[in-house]
Formats: sequence, C-alpha cells, structure tokens
Amino acid sequence: MKKITTILLSIFTTLTASAQFSEDFSGGALPAGWVTFLGSNGLGTNYDWGYSTSEYMYCIFDSDVSTCQDWLVTPQITVSSGNDALSFETTTYAALDYGYSLKIMVSTTSQTNISDYTTVTTYTESDLTVQSFSTKIVDLSAYSGQSIYIAFVAEGNATTAGSDAVYIDDVTMVASASSAPSVVTNPYPSDGATAVPLTLATDGTYSQVTFTWDAPTTGEAPLYYELNLGTSATDLTALNVTTTGTTYNIYGFSDYTTYYWEIIPVNSAGAATGTSVWSFTTGTEALSIDTIEDTTFSVYPNPVSDVLNISGNETLVKAEVYNQLGQLVLTSEKSDLSGNTIDIAQLNTGIYIVKLFGENNSQSITIAKE
Repeated sequence: MKKITTILLSIFTTLTASAQFSEDFSGGALPAGWVTFLGSNGLGTNYDWGYSTSEYMYCIFDSDVSTCQDWLVTPQITVSSGNDALSFETTTYAALDYGYSLKIMVSTTSQTNISDYTTVTTYTESDLTVQSFSTKIVDLSAYSGQSIYIAFVAEGNATTAGSDAVYIDDVTMVASASSAPSVVTNPYPSDGATAVPLTLATDGTYSQVTFTWDAPTTGEAPLYYELNLGTSATDLTALNVTTTGTTYNIYGFSDYTTYYWEIIPVNSAGAATGTSVWSFTTGTEALSIDTIEDTTFSVYPNPVSDVLNISGNETLVKAEVYNQLGQLVLTSEKSDLSGNTIDIAQLNTGIYIVKLFGENNSQSITIAKE
C-alpha cells in the first residue's frame, strides 16, 4: 500500500531527453499557438482552461444540464522517431471523485474541428494525484512521421460547479520505448546504512538526506524515476513527484529513525519490475563535529542586523556562517574575531546557521538576519 506523505522534496532536475516540443507555461499567458474552446454542445460556460501566474494551465470542473467539455490544444507538432511520446505533469485539487475525466485526443488535420479528434487515452480523477504533480506518458508512436494536434480535454458534469480542478504543466515530446527499463544500482544511502547524517534543509532544519543512485545499465532508458519512502518496508509512501536525474534532496527526516526507500525507473512502456527496497537509519546533523556542549557558546542579539556578539566558556578560534541551502557564505578566523564578534551586515535577510569552533568543541546556532 502506498500513501501520501509530508516528507518534502527540495530539489528537482530538468528533463534531459532530446525534445522537439516542450512547453512549461512560463511565458505569462496562454502560449502562442495554443487554443482553448468548449465542446460541441457549448455547455460548461462557467469555466474554461485558464493560465495561472504559478506557470501552469488549469481547468475548474463545471456543472450543466449535460456533459461539459473544455479543450486545451497544442500547436501542430511533428511526431518523429525519438520524439514520439507525450510527457506531461498533471494533478487534481480535491480528493473526492466528481465524475470528471481528462482525455488525451489527437487530430491529424484540424486544431479546432472536434470531429477530427481520436481519443488516445483517458484518465479518471482516481488516476491522478491530488495537489501534487506527477508525470504521465502517452505513446504516440502510431503517429510517427505525421503532424498532429494534441488536445487535453476536461470532460464531465460535476454536481457543483467549481468543486474540483485539473492542472497541466511541462508538456514535452520524448522518446517512446518498447520495453520498461531495468532497475537502478548503487543506491545511497546504501542498504542497511546507519548513522546517515542529516544536513541543513531549505526550511532551516537539519532534517535533509541526499539520495543518489546509478541509472540502469541494461534495457531501455528511463524517462524519469519515482521514489517511494516509509518507515515500514511493507507500507511505502508514494511521494508523487518524479525526477529525471539521479539525485533527490528530501527533508523532514527525524534523528535516529529507520526508513525504507525504493527507486522505480519508468519510461513510456511502463515501470521497472523487481526493484529492491532498501533501509537506512539516520544519525544527527552532519555539521556537528566532536562533542558538542550546548552551553559552549551563545550569541546575541538574535535576530541580528549587523554585528553578532559571541560569548562562551572556551576560546573561540573560528566561525562559519551557512545559508539555508547549506552553503558556506562567511568565514571568520581567530585573527578576524575582534572582541568575539562577527559582522554579518552584508548578508541578505533570512535564516542562517552559525557554526562556532572552540579549542575543543564546536556548536551550531540558528540565527535570524534582519
């Protein structure tokens, strides 16, 4: 069984496939060449496909006397070998099923003549993730060598208008495959690893683990990877976010806890089978070295706008300041620490981790820069 989790992904990679057509809706409006229109019965006039300033397209479900259709259609696309599958990101808003569907339809002749379109695949609301984009891939190799229009058709008749919505993003043509990929190798954390360090996450907590793996060395190449995670090997959580790279940064982990994870490569032919479930046990924050005494150092004021004062029960020999990405942004050696102070006036407003090194101990303290 797989379920949604609150553990968060903080880094994504970009699509590496060679794509002849790609649209990420970052242009501030409906892209040139795209069109939207209602179905042939003209019903569902309350809502249509709209553009979000968050850079995706969305369609709010409508209610009328009969089935409503809202069409979102691409410009003309030439399908060729190596670019003969449609990849897109999609999600819905509500967990309940209101009887709507998302159809992928293709026309080889007209962008706006509904009768020219053929349905390639249909997704029900239960097929789509809720408030979390996931990747769908549609094999269009049957149209190789032809120029086509691809329609995203939201279809249904909701009990109440505005009860749910479907979202579309990152529409791309990629390579189709005749068989699913094989499994990945060399996972990190490795199976059974202990004391896996937690690093600084974007939310300012030491709760992040970096996952890496090697791509399959046999079989057809994956288009993306899915990651499942949990605290039980038999009850993994589907994170419902996909990546095309071989690294995930995930935060929300707890100290000294055992987790289980799985990587599933996917292409247009399906998902890899025979994947392994690995385990690892977390340690504590990676930046802590030696034995830390919580009372070794203290800082003031906090929040601070310019000069940070440091006091402690041993000699301060070095100070390092890290941003929320874990990047070192400022270092002060002993010779620079006049009066046990650090001038951070040049840093941007935000949360930082100050790591203070004594002669025998070190300590990390979170500060707020005003």
